Amino acid sequence: MNSDILLVQPHQGDSVKNKTFFPGVEIPLNLTYLSAHLDREKISNKILDLRLFADPFLELEMMINRLDPRIVGISSYTSEIENAKSLSKLVKTINRNILVIIGGYHASAIPEQLLAESPHFDLLVHGEGELTLTEIFRKLENGSSFSDVDGLASRHNGSVILNG
Repeated sequence: MNSDILLVQPHQGDSVKNKTFFPGVEIPLNLTYLSAHLDREKISNKILDLRLFADPFLELEMMINRLDPRIVGISSYTSEIENAKSLSKLVKTINRNILVIIGGYHASAIPEQLLAESPHFDLLVHGEGELTLTEIFRKLENGSSFSDVDGLASRHNGSVILNG
């Protein structure tokens, strides 16, 4: 069962859980919007909410092995960014050819800094991601450059490039 894109909501770490009131786990609406858009574009995708699992790393590894995605997109709040970094490292350990994309509130707030300090994120989507992620997938499929994709941050010759 292959899927083009695996959309991931990182787990909360214990340090965050002990400081934050959690009345329950809410549906990651940001990922459901992305998924619905990808469905309309006929791009296969799955959502993995790692907040629901006792061992999020094992769950991610099993899902990657089961789906063999071309892209793993991780959406992260600031409170989850360290876990998102660890997850991206795991993805690259499992299959270095998977394109790992970070997005979400934290990525949109400090795109250059986050991409510069996080070597396991290949690309960063800032702002709304539906059109940007679709365009990234189409360019990956065609072997085209990502250099003109709006809403994207990437690395070029050691520098972070931020597109509109």
